[in-house]
Amino acid sequence: MNIFLKQATRRPLFTTLLVLLLSFSVLLSCTGYSAWESAKTQKNEISNGYTTIAIPIEPDLSNLSPEEITTALQNRVFADKAAQEAPQITTVDRRCLLSAHIAGSRSLSSSSIDPSEYNTAFDGECYSLAVFALRCSGIREQPTEGMFLYDATFSVEEIICLSDAYNTFPKPDSVHIYSDVRESNGAVPFEKGKTYLVFGQYQDHRVVRSADGYDQVKNENRYIVPFPEINSNFYGEPSSLELGSYNGLDYHFLAAGQLPWVCEYTGSVTDYLNSDAASTWREDIVPLCQLNYESAAVILTDRAESMYSFNTGDEALLSGRFFTGEEYTNGDDVCVISAAYAEQNGLRLGDMIQLDYYDSGFGEYNNGATANSMLAAEDPGPYRQRYYMSLDDAIGVCKNYTVIGIYTGARFAFGAYQLNADTILVPKASVPNAQNYETRANSLLNTFVLKNGSAKEFEKYMEQQNLAGQFLYFDQDFSSMQESLDALETNAMRLMMVGIGVFLLTSALFLFLNFRRMNLTIRGVRLLGRSSKAVFREIIMALIPLETLAVLFGTCAAIALFDVVTRNLLSSALTLRPEAMAVSAVTAFVFLMVSTMISTAIFANRRLMKAK
Repeated sequence: MNIFLKQATRRPLFTTLLVLLLSFSVLLSCTGYSAWESAKTQKNEISNGYTTIAIPIEPDLSNLSPEEITTALQNRVFADKAAQEAPQITTVDRRCLLSAHIAGSRSLSSSSIDPSEYNTAFDGECYSLAVFALRCSGIREQPTEGMFLYDATFSVEEIICLSDAYNTFPKPDSVHIYSDVRESNGAVPFEKGKTYLVFGQYQDHRVVRSADGYDQVKNENRYIVPFPEINSNFYGEPSSLELGSYNGLDYHFLAAGQLPWVCEYTGSVTDYLNSDAASTWREDIVPLCQLNYESAAVILTDRAESMYSFNTGDEALLSGRFFTGEEYTNGDDVCVISAAYAEQNGLRLGDMIQLDYYDSGFGEYNNGATANSMLAAEDPGPYRQRYYMSLDDAIGVCKNYTVIGIYTGARFAFGAYQLNADTILVPKASVPNAQNYETRANSLLNTFVLKNGSAKEFEKYMEQQNLAGQFLYFDQDFSSMQESLDALETNAMRLMMVGIGVFLLTSALFLFLNFRRMNLTIRGVRLLGRSSKAVFREIIMALIPLETLAVLFGTCAAIALFDVVTRNLLSSALTLRPEAMAVSAVTAFVFLMVSTMISTAIFANRRLMKAK
């Protein structure tokens, strides 16, 4: 029989106490390590569930000199370039803003759901295109500040083309045209008493909120802005208008090759539209209006959740979901629409819509006044308008998308970062060569995604590039809980270090007391001629079972008591991680085996005689 094992069993109380003491140290070390791993994993999982983003700040250009405006706009571009090189950047969401024709859809203008939200800024340029049959009732020349303006008044004979979104208001019986767009010779293109077809941008009475909901300001006029005078035409390349002069006053006239915006007719307007003389109006202008009524904005994105509105709470997911990583990567044909657009068009989750894409462009304006509207009583702030779509703007991509999410928020709002309700979100990769439609240094369309919690480091980096204060930061309130997560991880690490320390001391004590007890026996059997290898084997066979029992008991106790210990010492949020417990137990067992083998080798091979 193994003499060392027999020696251990002769004093069971002493042996049992040593095993229990070692078991306690294993319990403490296993619990500490598992708690630390749990805290670390929990922190990483929470951190990965949050996104820290940097969004370019839209510069306030009001009250700035031309030089200051130039500097502000240049800094925005410089900041975009510098930010791409920042070490805190994980990815950049370069979104694209396109238009799409959705055959058979109803346009979501500002007054479609709530008439009190009507504003000409949100309806231009697509939804407010219109063709009216008018009878001129008067013309007043109104030269103003060097411009050869006129104010022509009309009675409405018939509305040829107007978005059904305007059905919420009474049909107009009269309109004004306040403009400097004339004939090439400077003559006003109208005569009192005659009838005309007019193509342009319709603007109804201004709306103000009231106790009853809203009131139209009917002591003001309704207007039609001539089609060549709307922004994308007037400021386009080339411009739809040419400049003329009369007695020192400037005016504009239609450039060659442009769609007509006015023509005189006699008799029935229906008969005229069916005639060969009106082929351009019938085949080009009216279909152009209809094309734009059945349109919506589309944002191509690689990370919808990184948009400003979804981080401020201005917009939120109402039902369904956003896109998955796989859908972003594969460019799956799925989309997220607004609740207002869904209501306007009777759409639900799982429905399919066909998007025929157009790259018509868009304009950004620093105030709420639409050109020639005469409606801006105050400045509500910046806004964005899609330019009207023409057939030349089609990019040749038409796809069916499945609705997987519906978001809600303010339907229409002023602001450089705002997302209006007529906007559909799709994965960027679903449109081929989407990078060709990117607009850099734009507050709505660009987000720099940072390593979570690294906003301060990123801003410091930008400050080193002399571009501080160029970004807004959002972390979904992760910063408010980061301190608690860091503290939990630190305290768990302390518990682990205490556990490891106790285990090391206890292991040393366990071996010291056992070898102290076996010391005389080891010397005796060696003097009797037992080889050191035989003694080594017998000691190992005596100690390893005891250590195995201690590790098993300690690990089982750690598993059973993990929740109790962590709840009282750390947090009830920690969960037992079996793999961490197993790693800790195996590490403890291996450490004990190696320590035992080294100690045994030393004691078993001691020299028995003193040299003279």
